[in-house]
Amino acid sequence: QLERDFASKFENIDFSDPKYVPKCMIGHRQTVTCVSLSGDDSFALSGSKDNSLIKWDIETGRRTVLIRSWGKCAKDPKLPEQTNQARHEILAVAVSMDGRYGVSAG
Repeated sequence: QLERDFASKFENIDFSDPKYVPKCMIGHRQTVTCVSLSGDDSFALSGSKDNSLIKWDIETGRRTVLIRSWGKCAKDPKLPEQTNQARHEILAVAVSMDGRYGVSAG
């Protein structure tokens, strides 16, 4: 049932429309292992073998938060202060339906 519900979202989309051109989002240093979209499709959370989590703005394709696991959180002056740390490669991510929480597992 879940697969049918997901597939039905794409039935009436005209993929020749330029707004549906796939975006290449660059940020992880190794293979991306998982991605989860927020309930309102405004952002995505991705995990990678490079031990990092990235929160992406879907509209712009830009990183909004970067969390790395090398002892201390990565310091990027363009991104908000990071307070959490991933400790292993990230194998699963999920975002709550209201978009307030994100979780990862590795």
